[in-house]
Amino acid sequence: KLANKRDVITISFNGGEILLSWQLIKSIALRNKKLYPDVELIYLVNSNMTLMTEEIADFFSKHNFKVNVSIDGYPEAHNRSRVNQNGKGSFDEVIKGVEMYRKYNKTDSLDVLQGTIEHTDTFEPHKVHELKRWGFKSARISPNLLIVSEEDAIKKARIMDRLFELNKTHEFQAGDSSFDHITDMLQKKKYSFSAYCP
Repeated sequence: KLANKRDVITISFNGGEILLSWQLIKSIALRNKKLYPDVELIYLVNSNMTLMTEEIADFFSKHNFKVNVSIDGYPEAHNRSRVNQNGKGSFDEVIKGVEMYRKYNKTDSLDVLQGTIEHTDTFEPHKVHELKRWGFKSARISPNLLIVSEEDAIKKARIMDRLFELNKTHEFQAGDSSFDHITDMLQKKKYSFSAYCP
């Protein structure tokens, strides 16, 4: 990118919970700033925010970091699929991390979240719009289609259809445009979901 005279370079940190590698992320950002003082660097981080601290939030705000926060829908749905080592749901910890981040970072308000639909028998699409209470404006939420049965895939398709239907009457928008026509896709033989993901 430097060889091609790019003025802005984006570096993304992903995989597992990336804040477990906080010291490495910090050292990379500081090294890049020293090596490339004239290049605008933007850092993207995917995080569940449970490890967010004041130190991290302050550093992110001063070094052009943007965060994608992972929340699997409304509190009850999230707490079913994302539990701590003690077996308790992590929604409250995520929100605590989000609020800490927002306190330091005024330019990245974390108004969009991303998540996954896991438990089809208990997932209530209309409750996703409740996330507006915590300052979110939209949710990029998608069905987990890795290692699923056809029955589960169809249930998740119906949930996505319902989310898109609810968007027509709500300011808060939830869904993923990649799955806009998922029910139609599942009816066609040329589309299939495999239990194996290379």
